[in-house]
Amino acid sequence: MQELSNYSLHHIGFAVSSIENSRSAFEELGAEFFHSHTDIERNLDFQFAKFAGGGTALELISPHDKNLPSVVTKMVEKQPCTPYHICIKVNDVDAEIKRLKEKGFRRTEKVLTNNVYGYQSKGVFLFHKEIGLIEIVEK
Repeated sequence: MQELSNYSLHHIGFAVSSIENSRSAFEELGAEFFHSHTDIERNLDFQFAKFAGGGTALELISPHDKNLPSVVTKMVEKQPCTPYHICIKVNDVDAEIKRLKEKGFRRTEKVLTNNVYGYQSKGVFLFHKEIGLIEIVEK
């Protein structure tokens, strides 16, 4: 069994149809937005927020161009704002993929290395039928 200290909740992702509209509503709850990123290749915009007490970050994800498909397009057509995934920070993404596959998780896409969080990171999405979509990320 892995040590709990090897993991921490990195962020909670919300798929939204409009970052601007959702951002203002989250700001009413005290969210302070600190980083944004656009991934043209995946047609996604990202905005990250924190709350005054610290803890887990919030990630808003929306289609960059609403006329093109993205992984959240159909989701936000049905529900304009919905929790999408949780992201867990791990020490070794490749080792965690192997371990989690043995526990019934399946990878939904290739491992990505990018700068979406404002620093170089490596991450991947996995799915489990009992909990849905998760992301694991290594800094």
